Amino acid sequence: MKKFKSGMILMLNMFRLTLLMLAVQLGNLSYANNGQDLQIHTVLVDFELRQLSVKGLNLLPKGMPGDALEPIVQINEMAPFVIVFASPEEVVVDVPNLDLLEGDYLLSVSTGIGESQRDTWNLTLGAVGPQGLPGRDGVDGKAGRDGIDGKAGKDGVDGKVGDPGPQGPPGPPGSDGANGRDATLDFNCANNETLIWSETQAKWVCQLPQPFDIVDQVDCSADPKALNSTLESSKLGRRVRLSLVGHCKLDYFVWGATGTYLELRGEQGSNAVVEGELFAVGAVALSVSDLSWISKNSHSLRLFGSSNLVLQRAQIDSISLGASSAYLNDVNVKRGLVLNYGSAILGAGQIALRPEITESE
Repeated sequence: MKKFKSGMILMLNMFRLTLLMLAVQLGNLSYANNGQDLQIHTVLVDFELRQLSVKGLNLLPKGMPGDALEPIVQINEMAPFVIVFASPEEVVVDVPNLDLLEGDYLLSVSTGIGESQRDTWNLTLGAVGPQGLPGRDGVDGKAGRDGIDGKAGKDGVDGKVGDPGPQGPPGPPGSDGANGRDATLDFNCANNETLIWSETQAKWVCQLPQPFDIVDQVDCSADPKALNSTLESSKLGRRVRLSLVGHCKLDYFVWGATGTYLELRGEQGSNAVVEGELFAVGAVALSVSDLSWISKNSHSLRLFGSSNLVLQRAQIDSISLGASSAYLNDVNVKRGLVLNYGSAILGAGQIALRPEITESE
């Protein structure tokens, strides 16, 4: 009886061990599937629908710890786009300001924090990049068999030459265009008023500014990189005023918080200097005054996407406006002002442009 009982216990333990090994193998198989790399194969741009279509493999999260609930699609690490459709092989996102973006961007898709859960794609919008190098000659294919001679077709009948149609009636005159902005303005805002572009009134106006969320002084005398860190920490503010002292070295910085107001001005008597490039995009209002701005090989200020710039009492190397507007007063532009569907209003103060305004890059 004891032998029989011991045999039953041994068989039961072996059965449990078999079930445990099967569960481990199934778990490993599921985890291996989660480890497949995310890959971008192509990106299609639909300007009519203002959408981007990203095609590839493993574009959806696999549900492992740390994975996102849906793929995150960005360009230049800016705010993620809204997902319209998502599958493992295709993700479609809305880009409301797609027709205003022009240039080279880095598009990224990520589903988690792992290296295998992210891929990037170099994306050019609104322009054609340089022609690539020719590829290598392919291997000659084998000669095909001679085909059977076809029957000669019949000569077609020559068609008659049609008579020219009558001249159409003249079209109706077009409607009057909207009033343009004044070519020269003389604004000397008083009582702490600020010069801004009013979308409702369609003109530049002086008005008292709204309270600032962040007001700070940036002293670059001891730390030339202080402006970089202060701008990064000020991104959460809707209205930001920074007073600059010393020579500030600015790495390429993107200010892209839609609807925000950023004011950079040199502290009185400090001879403030900014060295580097600032890129403002997405309906941003930017005010720069009482300082010098230098950049070696690129534009000091770039504005895109319905942004507005007020530049007063300043020296600057170069400015680029893409679908944006600027007001300049008492300004010395050393290398030129470039307009890509943008507009520049020259104030009554002295304006020095070298060379003159150009219409494209």
